[in-house]
Amino acid sequence: MISKLVGALSLALAASIASASDTSALSLTGFGTVGFVYTDDGEAQFVRWGVNKPSDSRLDLSPDSILGIQASLPLAPKVDATVQIVSSEDSLGSYTPHVTWAFLRYALTPSVTIRGGRMRAPFFMLSDSLQVNYTNVWVRPPVDVYSLVPVNELDGIDLLYREQVSGLELEVHPYFGNSKLDLFDDSVVELRDTVGLNLAVRYDNLTLHFGHAETRFSYIRSSNSSIQLKNALIASGAAGQALAAQIGGEQGHARFDSLGFQWDDGRNIISGEYAKRRTNRYIPSVEGAYLSVGRRIGAVTPYVLFSKQNTLEQTLRGPVPTGFAQSIGFFNLIRDNSQETLTLGARWDLNRMLALKAEWTQAHLERASAGSFYPTSAAAATRIGGRTLNTLSVSMDVLF
Repeated sequence: MISKLVGALSLALAASIASASDTSALSLTGFGTVGFVYTDDGEAQFVRWGVNKPSDSRLDLSPDSILGIQASLPLAPKVDATVQIVSSEDSLGSYTPHVTWAFLRYALTPSVTIRGGRMRAPFFMLSDSLQVNYTNVWVRPPVDVYSLVPVNELDGIDLLYREQVSGLELEVHPYFGNSKLDLFDDSVVELRDTVGLNLAVRYDNLTLHFGHAETRFSYIRSSNSSIQLKNALIASGAAGQALAAQIGGEQGHARFDSLGFQWDDGRNIISGEYAKRRTNRYIPSVEGAYLSVGRRIGAVTPYVLFSKQNTLEQTLRGPVPTGFAQSIGFFNLIRDNSQETLTLGARWDLNRMLALKAEWTQAHLERASAGSFYPTSAAAATRIGGRTLNTLSVSMDVLF
């Protein structure tokens, strides 16, 4: 129901903007990135879960390349409308433009605004600017943290309260909504009745962030391998049936917590974030963290980034029936992204709207993990665990 309302709202907002008589009030902006990532191992391809589909080539343009247009228009003294349309490869391999923002905003007071429609899913410290790569010092936000919730949009309602108190800027951001995501492995994820609260405090050069969210979710796996494993487990007895119920269904519950900070005094940029995802079934419970340090030297900003993701509970949990150890282990391995990464990079600001970035990343995968990579074959999946893989990423970001 909410998705239908968002679709109708998108059309209505687009029509309102297109037919606006006062075009001088229309604000139109855009952003884009052209980038590639090269993986040095032919048995694994770098992938951003929920963002792109794994490539058949070791040189891949899909993880970071994007083009977006955003339009905002005042409709009344306290009401405005915003639509954002983005073209980038999705997890099914399509570049079809899709609506990422489509909301009405109403200013209740100078300090309180309420929005309804489709908005960016606000689970992380940098969620609002996640697709506008120009705003980040790196080629992309650290995947060891930002892959914990691959859902990109939220259809619902939120409230923003901002206030200045004794030199502090306070922001309180409660939200509620639903979302759906199709994945390239024939899986469909749907978040239902997601409720969350973000708090931010800004003082001088320092920003602190806290976020908490809980949701009911379904995770439907339709691949032949998942269906075959589920049927075999059901036929094996009680222990197998308990594991089969964790492969997919509609009884999932998850909670998500994040803590972050950012210091930017004009020369030094230091940021870090910790996030944890706890689930009762269907996907692993994981935690991730990163720490990034950069320094502006004229137009160039070299930086170093360390990040880590750790699996707290595997996807399939519990006693393994006789004869299923290998298949259960393989199922869990493909869905385990545990790794440690070290990134060295630099950003070159060519002007106020154009930035060139390059970074080298070394990722050490845990023994039974695929990390942030997708094996090129079933045989490769059993061999990449424990390896150290390297990627080279280059991108050009623009605002217009």
